[in-house]
Amino acid sequence: MSNSCPVPHTCNMIDSVKGAIEDATKEAEGAKRLADGHEGFEKIDDYHSLVEDLVSSLDSIIDTLWTKDNEMEDIRSANSELREWGQEQANDLESCIDERNDLQQLKDNMETDRDYYKGRMEDLEIQLEEK
Repeated sequence: MSNSCPVPHTCNMIDSVKGAIEDATKEAEGAKRLADGHEGFEKIDDYHSLVEDLVSSLDSIIDTLWTKDNEMEDIRSANSELREWGQEQANDLESCIDERNDLQQLKDNMETDRDYYKGRMEDLEIQLEEK
């Protein structure tokens, strides 16, 4: 059976998004640890550096999430296309089943007709022999 599915497997796309979410979570946890470790800073430059690091971490998280948001839309589109394709396949199958049933009925009718005419022919042969 051939694979005529119109979309690629989405598992790799989903794994990519999950990985990005995990990375963003780790980045956020690292930023939180960095912020929690601010105690004991003696110079304003230390706080300035902390803020720069936190902003950099937040920028990285935001970029990752925006990128993955686009990937999620790709997955949504792929799944929508897959659902439509699946419905078309189901409709095609239903049509084939209906056609098979119609052909089976036609075959049954033809067999009935054949049996009738075969019996009729035998009756006529008997009548001919009697004459």
